[in-house]
Amino acid sequence: MKNGKVNLDDLELWEFITGKYDRFFKMCPDVDGLVLTMQETAQSIYHDDKVVSSISPGKRVVRLIDDMAAVCKRFGKDFFVRTFSYEPQELKYILADLAECKSDVI
Repeated sequence: MKNGKVNLDDLELWEFITGKYDRFFKMCPDVDGLVLTMQETAQSIYHDDKVVSSISPGKRVVRLIDDMAAVCKRFGKDFFVRTFSYEPQELKYILADLAECKSDVI
């Protein structure tokens, strides 16, 4: 946290997120994969009033997708991204930089 907001520039946060899913797949090896619904996260990465980040909301989406997809790939799991959103701007953030994702996204 930084000034009461989630600090997306903190590398330890990203290590925590990927580590959490590493542990999950080790504990639950029969799970086929993950579905990420961008709106249904603990903190919305779109809104600057909730997070601190030096990168744009679209680039935040790319980072989250790529990091989570990499964990799924390590374990041979499927990874789906749902583009559900509450506000039109949120869908724009998802779609704007989705082509920059390194991973194959379903």
